Amino acid sequence: MKAKSDLPLGLIFLIEISLLMASCSPAATPMGENEQNTPSPTPTSVPMITPTSTPTPMLLGNSTPEITLTTNRCEGISGMLEMQILVGPAAAVGGEPYSVGKIPFTVSDQDPYTMQGKTHLSYNTTLDYSWGTYTVTLEMDADLTGQCVVGEGGNSLNMEVKLSGEQNLVVVVHLKQTTYPWKGSSTLQLTFPIQEGATAKGEGWIFVLHINES
Repeated sequence: MKAKSDLPLGLIFLIEISLLMASCSPAATPMGENEQNTPSPTPTSVPMITPTSTPTPMLLGNSTPEITLTTNRCEGISGMLEMQILVGPAAAVGGEPYSVGKIPFTVSDQDPYTMQGKTHLSYNTTLDYSWGTYTVTLEMDADLTGQCVVGEGGNSLNMEVKLSGEQNLVVVVHLKQTTYPWKGSSTLQLTFPIQEGATAKGEGWIFVLHINES
């Protein structure tokens, strides 16, 4: 015969359910026994990149050609053509050169490098000697044309000088006077290297080249 319980039926049921759940629950695992020690990742240091300069390639030998700049002396040069005449009888003084004037000229700065110049020449002088006097008077127009020529051996000035006017020589020997007049024109072909002081000579005259400094 069963003992009669004084507990309410509902409370008995809750107690039985609690005991059943307690028996079915797994035993608590002590903290730390089954935990796997997962190693913490060690931070990897980023390697520093040191910039390196790119080496400049060295040229061996004389690899770079040497450039030589040449100057064409014909381009735009200018100067003076000095005209000298031989004054005096050759027997007395051997003919001394006297400058009677200068013809200015210019050369174009482009091929064919033409040159031109003109002037008026006026000259008068008297030379005294023991035997008498020698007087020359000259009035002339000078017209210069030509070309500066570029050549392998160097540049040159090829010019033509036209002289037109009159010249008068008066020679007095022991009080006796003789006159030698001349009137007309004359054309001279002259060639000079482009060099200061270059000369061209003829019968009774000398031309001297003067180059203006650039």
